[in-house]
Amino acid sequence: QGQEAAIIHHLTILSNKFNYVVIGNEHDGLSTIGEIPVAAMQKAGELSGLENPVMKTKELFDGNDNWTKEELLLVLSNKIS
Repeated sequence: QGQEAAIIHHLTILSNKFNYVVIGNEHDGLSTIGEIPVAAMQKAGELSGLENPVMKTKELFDGNDNWTKEELLLVLSNKIS
């Protein structure tokens, strides 16, 4: 779990450089707006010492591509509370 947390931490730091927005950072997962590029995964793997990291994608919503960041954050906060 330490390496999972490390790679998530590095993916969060790299988000600005690779043009995705982190909206949720957990020790074993990451919620983003935008896709995490393979190059970002590879760099995060290098920085965390994890060779060949594999990422599984889970869709939070089905088919509605018109969410604004504010709407998405509101929906997520309602799911959490």
